[in-house]
Amino acid sequence: MELLDKQKVLTYLSDMPDQFSAEEMLDRIITLSKIERGLEDVEQGRTTPHNEVIDKFRQWQQR
Repeated sequence: MELLDKQKVLTYLSDMPDQFSAEEMLDRIITLSKIERGLEDVEQGRTTPHNEVIDKFRQWQQR
């Protein structure tokens, strides 16, 4: 389980309206943390080139 930074969560919530549901709050926190993790993966080179993804998808379709 990935731990969240309290300050980042507060930043995520600061743009939300004054009233929101718990579900909206959780969706926002999860979505933004996944986006940040993805951007970090790109910076660290932890990505798969598009053509490799297409090849793997085609192989998967043939099964």
